Amino acid sequence: MNEFDDIIGYDATKEELVRIADTLKNAERYRKFGVTSPCGLILYGRPGTGKTLMANCLIKASGRPAFTCRRTESDNSFIDKMKAVFEEAEQNVPSIVLLDDMDKFANSDFQHRDAAEFVAAQSCIDNMRGTEVFVLATANENIKNLPGSLLRPGRFDRQICVETPKGEDAARIIAGYLANKPFAEDLDPELIASMLAGHSCATLETVVNEAGIIAAYSKSDRITTEHMIEASMRAVFHVPAECLYETDVVDLSSRSMKSIVVWHEAGHAVMQELLVPGSVALVSAKSKSAKRNHSGFTVRNWREADDLLRAGIDEVLVGLSGRAAVDVVFGISDTGADDDIKRAFQTLSSLLGKSCADGFWLHSPTCGFFDEEDGYDDAEGIKQRRQMVASHMLEHYYGKAKRTLLRNRALLERLAAALAEKSYLTSKDIAQLKQGVSLETPDYL
Repeated sequence: MNEFDDIIGYDATKEELVRIADTLKNAERYRKFGVTSPCGLILYGRPGTGKTLMANCLIKASGRPAFTCRRTESDNSFIDKMKAVFEEAEQNVPSIVLLDDMDKFANSDFQHRDAAEFVAAQSCIDNMRGTEVFVLATANENIKNLPGSLLRPGRFDRQICVETPKGEDAARIIAGYLANKPFAEDLDPELIASMLAGHSCATLETVVNEAGIIAAYSKSDRITTEHMIEASMRAVFHVPAECLYETDVVDLSSRSMKSIVVWHEAGHAVMQELLVPGSVALVSAKSKSAKRNHSGFTVRNWREADDLLRAGIDEVLVGLSGRAAVDVVFGISDTGADDDIKRAFQTLSSLLGKSCADGFWLHSPTCGFFDEEDGYDDAEGIKQRRQMVASHMLEHYYGKAKRTLLRNRALLERLAAALAEKSYLTSKDIAQLKQGVSLETPDYL
């Protein structure tokens, strides 16, 4: 069995780890070329992405003994402990020192880059130079807050970002967690993965386990897609239990809050499907908050944008389409769309300012800086102009969203009716609802 078989997916990362392990295990072969193994490796990324698992697999593949240092003390004794770990590793060469959660050794922010713990780690690493001690570290995603001197080549020659699994990787991980559990033949890991794109491996494992609990409690023989969706609602989207099991019939002709939620989410889903077909992973009329029981949610598939400007405008149109749907159907303002409007405004402001999508007249590279001749740049004036233009553009795209939903009202009504009946729709449900319906996509800009 390969030491890296415990890692599901992450093929490119595994290949890199295999190469490093080979330099550690077969050092003599590399010495013939006058080279040595990398001075050190740091694996960084969001919590729960499997960094420590990868580090342990590398250690096993190298065949070297490992000595682990992680912070458990809250006093100054930690520095002495770290020095002792490096000394023990030096006495047992060739060996590995694992600095697990290195960013937790001290407060890792811009004000604490010279923390004694980081200085000590840097000194210990330097003392190992010329020995056969390989330094392996893990850290959470923001390693920019760690001292640059600690992370530089010569101390850590390799830095590997362990990202959250997406697409095929996420599906393979879910399938791996399901492998030793009874599950229905029609359970599609790719469908579930599309709903949970961007979430950590630990989250995926929790969802699978929660689905098993739900299945066992309901006296089912197998874990089904419905169990997985309910588990996702609970563990990831934090839908309260009272909303999960609510069975009230929604009257779509009424202006009740529940009816408005259904139309609102249907509006988001329709616009997203028109702009990027097949990209809606899950749309739900269930609340994500016990306090705001009128708020549903729509989850999109993760897809890398080819055109950042177009992606930004698409985001604005999708964000405004919840309010637009309620306006189209009832002719009233949706008071639950505040967050959508705010995000759309921020996206437009960013496109106008940082990306200069409307020209350079709203951009100032020296904004807020002092110039001896001109004094302070008119940062506030630029901000006000940018907000004014963004407000006008918001009106423009809101009108476009309304016109698009009116031209595609047949699909809007189909999705709303299905959502009112089932309370959630998956990408497969939406694909079926789109069949036989004539669709008209919005014009760009």
